[in-house]
Amino acid sequence: MLTPEITLLMVRLTDSFSDFWPLLAKELEVPLTEWRPGEGEPPPPGAALVLIAAGGSEPDLPSFINQLTIPSDIPIAAVGAVASHRIAAQAVAAGAADYFALPEDREALRDFAAAALTLNPAMTPVVASDYRAAPGAVDGQMNARFLSLGIGKSVVLDLPRDIKDVLVAEPKFANAVVRSTRRAYLIGVAVGQTNIYFFDAEGKQIAGFDVAVTEIDKQIPLPVTDAGLAAQATDYANALTACLALTRCISFTTWGFSDKYNYESTGATYGAAALSDKDLAWKPAYYALRDVLTD
Repeated sequence: MLTPEITLLMVRLTDSFSDFWPLLAKELEVPLTEWRPGEGEPPPPGAALVLIAAGGSEPDLPSFINQLTIPSDIPIAAVGAVASHRIAAQAVAAGAADYFALPEDREALRDFAAAALTLNPAMTPVVASDYRAAPGAVDGQMNARFLSLGIGKSVVLDLPRDIKDVLVAEPKFANAVVRSTRRAYLIGVAVGQTNIYFFDAEGKQIAGFDVAVTEIDKQIPLPVTDAGLAAQATDYANALTACLALTRCISFTTWGFSDKYNYESTGATYGAAALSDKDLAWKPAYYALRDVLTD
């Protein structure tokens, strides 16, 4: 179980999104602690993630982050209201793990926070790969529902009975974190496929999932060059090859299909992540995937 000391740490550069932070903490089932750091002051014990509320003062993020004394194992999420690759790049260069623009990035921020909690050392006792499979549980006797996840994405499961044991066939692809007796997160880790099963105290299966982690895209430097397109094609082909190497690869999903519909802010240095360009013409990545499937 998650220890009470693990918290989300809130630092207010502005009073933006004040209603959102308690809701995020409640959804993640962790306390929210507001922190007003002094010069050179480290975060209080138990901080799993530092959230910086900067809506309306996004340009001030780099200098503000540079003033903080945050250990490298505690990620910083810079949060503003402006969707800008330039602001994001500056925040990350200053030490943030990522930048999120609300309200558009609300789900992405939740997933990021869930992953930060998962990777926190205090969470180790509840990672599913540390649980034993229920006695007598045989793969062929289990029922599983298909579930597609993106890398670094998560879903929240509310189960009908108390969880006693969890079985993850391949934790390198996806994992489960038990947050309470009946709630768990499934989190995509890397491209691949695995099974995740939940059991009650009597060893009976509560739920099972056939998890495919394949929802990917691959951004390349802008402006687009032939070398960038070739590297993108190789990365897509390698990802599909990795999926097909599994005995039960049943899904491979890309994030969108055309650059025409993928968001890129003014001044972006990376983008063009889809399989077709803005004129809906297929790019080398599409043909690379086709070649993998036809070989």
